[in-house]
Amino acid sequence: MFVSYIPVRFFTADTLVEEFVVMNERTQEFNFDLGFLPDSVTIDTRKILSKCNPAEVILSAKDETSNLSFNVSPTVVSLENQVNIEIGNTPNYFILEVYDSFGKKVETIHQGFNFSGSTVFAYKPHNISSGVYFVKFTDSNNSITKKIIIN
Repeated sequence: MFVSYIPVRFFTADTLVEEFVVMNERTQEFNFDLGFLPDSVTIDTRKILSKCNPAEVILSAKDETSNLSFNVSPTVVSLENQVNIEIGNTPNYFILEVYDSFGKKVETIHQGFNFSGSTVFAYKPHNISSGVYFVKFTDSNNSITKKIIIN
């Protein structure tokens, strides 16, 4: 059995919180109660004793103040399949966009009002090549980005 202490850092423009997780199994889930929604997260994978594929690291964030949740699944998809994008407690007006790895917007999935409490979008990539892309949710209070890999 292996045991590894992995530093995980959570950032905002003016905040840095560092937590350490003890990894002792090949697949593990960790939950952090930060009190804020981070802009970015870093995981020092040099201390992981087994092979770490970035596609296997799944981050999900929930802003407790607005009860907003934003999930994208699966995170690795072929061009023939679709990506499900779920937004819980959707605000009235929001934008859902796809960006390439260079930060160029390649598609707008939704821009406008939504009046239901939770929404699922079925996004099927088209007119794009294989690679790493980012699905970005933006409303007046939040900007959340999730990575997807298209094979």
